[in-house]
Amino acid sequence: MRRLRRLPYTFRVLFKIVLLARGACVSDEWQLFWAGGGAAAAGAGGQPGGWADLAERERGLGFRERQPILVSPDGRVDARLSEFFRRSRFASRAVGTRESYVLDYRLFFSFLWRAGRGWDQARVEDLEDWEDWRLRGRDNPRRIGGAKWTRELAALRMLYEWTVAKGYVAASPVRLRTVRTRGGGPVQVPELTPTDVRSSNVRWLTPRAFRLWRDVGLRGYGADGRRDGSWRGRNDGRDAAFAEVLFASGLRRREAGTLLTAELPDWTVPDLVDTRCDCR
Repeated sequence: MRRLRRLPYTFRVLFKIVLLARGACVSDEWQLFWAGGGAAAAGAGGQPGGWADLAERERGLGFRERQPILVSPDGRVDARLSEFFRRSRFASRAVGTRESYVLDYRLFFSFLWRAGRGWDQARVEDLEDWEDWRLRGRDNPRRIGGAKWTRELAALRMLYEWTVAKGYVAASPVRLRTVRTRGGGPVQVPELTPTDVRSSNVRWLTPRAFRLWRDVGLRGYGADGRRDGSWRGRNDGRDAAFAEVLFASGLRRREAGTLLTAELPDWTVPDLVDTRCDCR
């Protein structure tokens, strides 16, 4: 079916003019519109006339400029979603973030609609099915990666935690688990958080930074250079030596892991001893 183009109507104008004029059930997908943009021109093409004060009416209804309006396939606008877009943490997000989040909502709500459920009836199993489809669905021509799925999870978590706090839904479909941060503190993250997302993109390390990483991460020392009493690591010397080989040679892990002793240089030969400073 042909999609309705985005129009700058309030939900009342949208319902009375656009949806009723073209048929309330236009497709099996949720539709996205935006508040603001001024009044529609009068006259041709079935566009409503006499709406010169549209911007004032929108402000009177509490709409913000570029506030999203999601319309269900049966032509309804849920006041709870309008409240979320206007009064929750969603409203304080950057413009680009709000636009991305609301597109994520529209897709997930459409998925739920096809399954016979409204957005406020989402279950944990629904989100698991949606995650499988988005990341690994064989028939999905537009599978996404872990980074984008992490953003979608953040969007859904924000929405459903707000609706649970308001008492609009009984439980969130975003199930959480508790993990420990590097500082040892507990933090809750979604169970469906992907594992293939890099938190940083480090392209190079100075020798000093490498030694700090090796000592803290592999040898059980603190950042102050003292032994960490809570360290329970095993084979510290082996792991640190392997990291030294990787750092010094530039070999990949698999390449370094298959080295033979015959391929290692003979450090008893004076010409092979590195007499450079260690750059401490």
